[in-house]
Amino acid sequence: MRATHASIGYRLKLDPKVTADQRGRGVGVAIEEYAKTSVKDRAVAAKKLEEAVLGKEKIVSMPARKAS
Repeated sequence: MRATHASIGYRLKLDPKVTADQRGRGVGVAIEEYAKTSVKDRAVAAKKLEEAVLGKEKIVSMPARKAS
């Protein structure tokens, strides 16, 4: 029940301290042990990282190469 409660609270973006208090555990335990991310959440995170690394959002620009 604690894992379900933590995961639903995480998905609803509820305050982690409040939901941890409801379960009678600390926030660290709540996040590390109980809250599970969904496949969709992981896919969105992977897509954002991919865009940052491969193109859509440039983090670092490389200097132009000189033609030899």
